[in-house]
Amino acid sequence: MVNREKGKSVRVLYLEDERGLAHIFQKKLEKAGFEVALAISGEEGLQKLEANDYDVLVVDYNLPGMNGLEVIRHLARKNRLIPTIMLTSTGNEQIAVEAMKAGAADYIVKEPGYLELLPIVINQILYEKHLEEQKRQAELALKKSEETNRALLSALPDTMLLLNANGEILTVKITDNSPFFLKKEMVGYSLKKVFPPGIYQQMFQALTDVLTNGGMVHFEFFVEHDEVRYYESRLVLCGEREVLAIIRDITPRRKVELEKEKLIQELQEALKNIKQLEGLIPICASCKKIRDDRGYWNQLELYLEEHAGAMFSHSVCPECMQKLYPEWISDKKKDSSD
Repeated sequence: MVNREKGKSVRVLYLEDERGLAHIFQKKLEKAGFEVALAISGEEGLQKLEANDYDVLVVDYNLPGMNGLEVIRHLARKNRLIPTIMLTSTGNEQIAVEAMKAGAADYIVKEPGYLELLPIVINQILYEKHLEEQKRQAELALKKSEETNRALLSALPDTMLLLNANGEILTVKITDNSPFFLKKEMVGYSLKKVFPPGIYQQMFQALTDVLTNGGMVHFEFFVEHDEVRYYESRLVLCGEREVLAIIRDITPRRKVELEKEKLIQELQEALKNIKQLEGLIPICASCKKIRDDRGYWNQLELYLEEHAGAMFSHSVCPECMQKLYPEWISDKKKDSSD
């Protein structure tokens, strides 16, 4: 027997106007582990359904007032989704078909042995209901997951292409930073038709590698349109024969990297020039000129400016002033003493 909850019996409501038959039915199902309530008319059955919670409804067609088919149709109009079994007499199979169309889960013809069949049918429709509920929950979870994924993907500032094995674009997400040659209208286009030749070759090779080996393939490219823009592309398997390509604009990062490389190169060049001052430097003993690597003689100041980046200002030290301008120094001393 399929239990609605662990440790609880399945509750069955049976609509039958023949009291003796109803009690036989009740005892038979209670012996099988079900909890059974009875109603002798369609109206009474509907009242009990409103007041109580039942897992299965078993309804005989021949009832006073509303017949069994009318009860099922009434429940369908009210959108009461309770698993229902219609009991019909031999020769009323057409009524059973109408009941199935109206929403009954199954029907049983009242013929010898039908009471033994009832517990089996009840368990069967409850199991089917359980499977349907599992399927519904799985579909809801999948829908929620898809909505979450769509929200996450929409929030990402990346261009996205879903590709088939032939390199055709199945879906596309365009952003403000997408490469200029990608448009929303390109669903159904091939990569070869959309991408510049050099980038297409990289993209198709990455697509082939992912389909063959799985994992993720990453490469970078740049495009020149008004300005140079740099991109990185990551391709991953999505399903059995489809690939998701995620393209991100990395221009700001790449520009920083290029500036860094340029600065490092300039520093290395400066260090290289400074190192040229090390070792033996030929200098004239008389005029103090220095001979460079090419054999030319340079003033000391020019040589240091070129090789060390130093700048010079010129003045005369006291010793040289005395040597070069003795009269001026003597006059200055006299003026000071006066």
